Amino acid sequence: MTSTVQPRAISHRPRGKVRPSRRGIVRAVVLVLVHVAVLLHVAHWKIAGSTLTPLEPSEAKETIELGLINAGFVLFVLLILATLVVGRFFCGWACHVVAYQDASAWLLGKLGLRPRAFRSRALMAVPFLAAFDMFVVPTLFRLWRGDAAPSLAAHFLTSDLWASFPGPTIALVTLVVDGSLVVWFLGSKGFCTNACPYGAFFGVAQRFAPGKIVVSDACEGCGHCTAVCTSNVQVHAEVARYGRVVDPGCMRCMDCVSSCPKEALSFGFGGARTSATASGPLTGARRTWDVAWGTDAALFVLFVVGVFSFRGLYSVVPFMLALGLGVLFAAGVVSLVAAVRSRDFAFQHTVVKSNGRWSRRGAIGAFAVLAFVVFGVHSAVVQGAKRAGTWNVMRAAGRDDVLARGAALLEWADARGLARDPEIESDLGMVASATGEYRVATERFRRAVELAPRRPDPWLGLAEASLKLRDLDSAEEALGALLALDPSHVRGRWRAAQLAILRRDFERAERLLDALLADAPDHGGARSDRERLRATLGR
Repeated sequence: MTSTVQPRAISHRPRGKVRPSRRGIVRAVVLVLVHVAVLLHVAHWKIAGSTLTPLEPSEAKETIELGLINAGFVLFVLLILATLVVGRFFCGWACHVVAYQDASAWLLGKLGLRPRAFRSRALMAVPFLAAFDMFVVPTLFRLWRGDAAPSLAAHFLTSDLWASFPGPTIALVTLVVDGSLVVWFLGSKGFCTNACPYGAFFGVAQRFAPGKIVVSDACEGCGHCTAVCTSNVQVHAEVARYGRVVDPGCMRCMDCVSSCPKEALSFGFGGARTSATASGPLTGARRTWDVAWGTDAALFVLFVVGVFSFRGLYSVVPFMLALGLGVLFAAGVVSLVAAVRSRDFAFQHTVVKSNGRWSRRGAIGAFAVLAFVVFGVHSAVVQGAKRAGTWNVMRAAGRDDVLARGAALLEWADARGLARDPEIESDLGMVASATGEYRVATERFRRAVELAPRRPDPWLGLAEASLKLRDLDSAEEALGALLALDPSHVRGRWRAAQLAILRRDFERAERLLDALLADAPDHGGARSDRERLRATLGR
């Protein structure tokens, strides 16, 4: 990056040889044990068939949307409460994504490279935007639809531990992007600082925590603490000004405490120097930024475009991966533009251009970034057409012109995408069903379930189109798969009852309708079917 976007080096150079932190090995062992615990959790699920719901803060979204109180929600609440007291110990000592970022930073360090932290106002706002999207937007949509708040119910056991997580390939890509590439672009713990939605909660809670890294009068301002900090905190400046570390990005790794040659740092609930008690004048600890406001605005817009491009791309990119890709897209575009415009340009520790000439590494890196940017722009165009098409299909409401426009957009996106998208196949199946082309609809829905067998909507569409064709065996197969994925699926249970009626299995149909109406007493279609069934049976 140029001087306007290049991450700044540490402004306070440490005096003397910096001794490595003894806490690093301890923390590495703890993070390994965290992964062992995860493996034991998965093994218990495989052996027992059911286990505790995932211990992931992301599971709190299910509590907000469906009212299901699970282990992830309880853990998230307890972690926030603990952070309010002692700060972000969980982030530094137990988060698996931090483990991958620290491992990447360690490997780069072995190669003599230490990626510098990139400080941007826009990117540091991303965790708050992500948290808003995950935990607030669902409630706003519920209020907009006029739906009642979900009833709370305990849900601590599951027979499908991996239901809300991506497959192994996407999980690996997520680890590489969020745990490695973001570190190279934005510095150690770059994902935590610039993307993690849970970090937004922990960062706010930490501001109120009385437990902090504090300093004694033995401090000589050598700067060793800042040199070893992997959370990119200017420790020496903060303790000089405030007598303690107040930066919400501090993850309590305790490396600064371990490396202090005077043992002047410690974790405690007091001891902060003030202007009245300081042995010397308090120096500034003002936060510095690596880009001007204009570049920050561009970064924000580019991040939004990036997340729009990648989130749900081909129905395989999860939110956390999209966040990492969005941050890389924004940083990549800004870096590429700066490199093209500059005569002398360096990115992290690599000279990209010197006196107007591209270095070999710089040219290769620029080409890789350009390819990624082109891929992102292509994805944005395909995603835009897909979402516009879906919007038109959903709001058609019998209007053939709107339905046709939606189908045309979906087919355009389907033809220009780089991979088949089960959502597009399913939406086009809905269009075919709406126009009475049930055989075409079944073909679309079958392709959708082949691409994404764990999505319920294509199975439902396939079942309904098969019922229209009186292909009862296909309808039964599709409904069986649907209800195996979601036994409480209301529309699926209703169609299963209708299938039983068509098969003249009236007793089973009546049982299914009674059970459905017990759970959904306002379901008009099920109530009408039961009344007609009872009339047929002479009841």
